[in-house]
Amino acid sequence: MAFRPRILLVGDEISLLQTRGTMLRTRFEVNISPRLSEAFGLVLNQRFDIILVFPEAQNWEDFAEYIARRNLSPQIIAVLPNDHCPSWADEIVPLKLSSFDLLRVCARRLGFSMTTKSHGYSNRSFKKVVSISSGHNR
Repeated sequence: MAFRPRILLVGDEISLLQTRGTMLRTRFEVNISPRLSEAFGLVLNQRFDIILVFPEAQNWEDFAEYIARRNLSPQIIAVLPNDHCPSWADEIVPLKLSSFDLLRVCARRLGFSMTTKSHGYSNRSFKKVVSISSGHNR
């Protein structure tokens, strides 16, 4: 069985968490928690390699500070609309980055290489296909 690093996404906006989680699931095992009590339960009962905090409210910052103080070992990445890095975050990621960019940040933090190959591209020459229709020739 292959090892898949575990990531926890926490924040108030469930649609944002689900969208980001969809892309991250291509490489990682992902849990999402829009509720503070659930997030505490997950962190205290399971091991995560990265916790992504989308702090729309003060309580998520309190959650992240608690995790940082307890030194529970996950890396904490703050996804914020500004570039101010809070004391509890190991790294800050701009909220405007795409889900794929967030995937690359997480992979880099965990020591994975994200090499991409171009899919759907071919350098072979194409010949024009002429269709012969039955009927009249003009």
